[in-house]
Amino acid sequence: MTIRYQVPQGGTMHRGFQIEGLSDTFGTESDSRGRAIRDKQISTVRSTLDAYLSDDGSLDAKALSKAWFPAIKADVFISHSHNDEAKALRLAGWLEQHFGLNSFIDSTVWNSADALLKKIDDKYCMQENRTSYDYDKRNLSTSHVHMMLAMAITEMIDRCECLFFLNTPASITPGKTINEAKTSSPWIYAEIAISKTIQKKQLPSSRRVLEFVAMDSVSKKADGSVPLIHELDVAHLSRVSEMQLHIWAIKSCLPPKSNPLDVLYELIPVRKYTHL
Repeated sequence: MTIRYQVPQGGTMHRGFQIEGLSDTFGTESDSRGRAIRDKQISTVRSTLDAYLSDDGSLDAKALSKAWFPAIKADVFISHSHNDEAKALRLAGWLEQHFGLNSFIDSTVWNSADALLKKIDDKYCMQENRTSYDYDKRNLSTSHVHMMLAMAITEMIDRCECLFFLNTPASITPGKTINEAKTSSPWIYAEIAISKTIQKKQLPSSRRVLEFVAMDSVSKKADGSVPLIHELDVAHLSRVSEMQLHIWAIKSCLPPKSNPLDVLYELIPVRKYTHL
């Protein structure tokens, strides 16, 4: 199996937020909207690999990635644990209903990756007995698909103006300080790391952002165990509570009218964390 790659290019994001303490009842009135957003994004996934096969039997990675991990136009990238999918869908619906903001829900690409990997494995990695996969070929196909997924996630985060991370017990285990949090999800780890390292977009002068220096920490002791965990630094993500989300919705309705994300930036200024 041969897959050809093309180096991607993209834009730049502006801000990242971690949503804390989101209740199971938040955005219930927007649940159907959120599910519609997810279904629309999933519907872009192609069902066959044949269109991306070259004459020599290799796969066109650029065309394949474009079809399976499409460049969806969105304002907000929602990063979340698989167990928090319902909350992520309601948040996406709520953002659309109250502000007209388009969200990209990261689980749509995870699901696409799993489906794509199964198709590639069935076509290229099956043993002659058709009852098991070749171990080495299976490792190679997984590397290819996960690399395409990582690049697609990077480009998507880069194009969105904001990243919203659902900080819940399902996604992150707090450490003694905010820099010692941990996650067992490799994709959450990748998304938060990407949001920290990519270049931040400067908004036009008409869209201003306030800044102040703050010290912050969390004191909950990590519990439970997982086979593999990742150190997760979320200090660059401004913390937002459910109450602040509701305040944001109220303030956005007040004159003078402005971009709803500008209202959020003023409500939740940039936090520069200092650790002793």
